Amino acid sequence: MGFSEPPAGPAGETESPESRERAKAIARRRDALLAAARGERTKGDTGSAARLGGLGVQFAVAILLFLYLGNWADHKLNSGPWGVLGGLCVGFASGLYLMLRAVKDENTRTGEQQTHGKGS
Repeated sequence: MGFSEPPAGPAGETESPESRERAKAIARRRDALLAAARGERTKGDTGSAARLGGLGVQFAVAILLFLYLGNWADHKLNSGPWGVLGGLCVGFASGLYLMLRAVKDENTRTGEQQTHGKGS
């Protein structure tokens, strides 16, 4: 066997680049599944803190957006502070809804990970 020949496979045949890439992909997937089963984070996984970290910004943007719309309605309809107050209430309610939905989704996600991680 010379230095220029690729390594031989189990039956003596040479291994193709496609089969090497497939073997690497299978090994990466196996390692990711084992890490998930052990409860470890993988390279591409973001933690709960990262996923939930933007909730405050999302909440503030919802309130500011509806405050702006309420202010715009006040100027167009000459309705005094009622548009701003209504925008504040709707913005707060929508921000709270988005926040609760994200927390519920996160709780569902962590519950599924705990169930799958115990070997059930």
